[in-house]
Amino acid sequence: MKPAVPLALERLSELLSGELAPVLETSFAGQQVLRMAGLLPAAAIEFDRAAARLVEENRALRHLFAQALDQVDDAVLAADLAGVPGDDPDLRVSALGAANDRLRRLLIRLQAWCESRQDEASLALAERIWQELRRQTERRALPIDRL
Repeated sequence: MKPAVPLALERLSELLSGELAPVLETSFAGQQVLRMAGLLPAAAIEFDRAAARLVEENRALRHLFAQALDQVDDAVLAADLAGVPGDDPDLRVSALGAANDRLRRLLIRLQAWCESRQDEASLALAERIWQELRRQTERRALPIDRL
């Protein structure tokens, strides 16, 4: 049998909220079980989309870094931007997440560099960074209608 994690989490949520919470003796315990049941659909959604979202974010950050490389005059930052691997060879969510963390730390450094300058190209790059951060926020949003 191949476990379908999102389906299992949905069924567990239904079991907790429909069968267990109503029979608990204390209202506090029942509320805690309902709270747990409410988190499971979000976990199912994130389980299903995590790898795709992380690959997309990592790709977007690498593209942004490649665009910025010819503009950055800080030798250490430029070397770090140039040293970013071109893809994600390990598609496990833990590895993708670790790569995403490293890329986001580099993004912070690039953003700080941009904001320390006042030239038009740096301001335009800073705006592209903000646009990507907005897209990342949108990618991470949970669809309320599925919870």
